[in-house]
Amino acid sequence: MSNENPSPSSTGTVLLALAGGAVLGAGLALLFAPQSGRRTRRQIGDLAGDAEEYAAELLHDAAEGLKKARQRCEHGLEQAKGFCEDKKNQAAAADDARR
Repeated sequence: MSNENPSPSSTGTVLLALAGGAVLGAGLALLFAPQSGRRTRRQIGDLAGDAEEYAAELLHDAAEGLKKARQRCEHGLEQAKGFCEDKKNQAAAADDARR
């Protein structure tokens, strides 16, 4: 038995599958409910609209997360470049002083 944590992508896949199964189950429950077809179709449409809004929110949140991650990476890269430039200048100064 492994003590490793699941990767974020597999966790996301499981959650997405769970949400999809819940939506499908709710849709099937509506189809087999003892009510008029018009009311059932309206409920399915409402459910589909809710699912679409939820998916759009997830996509927006993911895009925002990626944007923030990119900004952090760019900031870190700039810091690393500055650090390397400082060390290069220090090495050049030390080399000049040695001569």
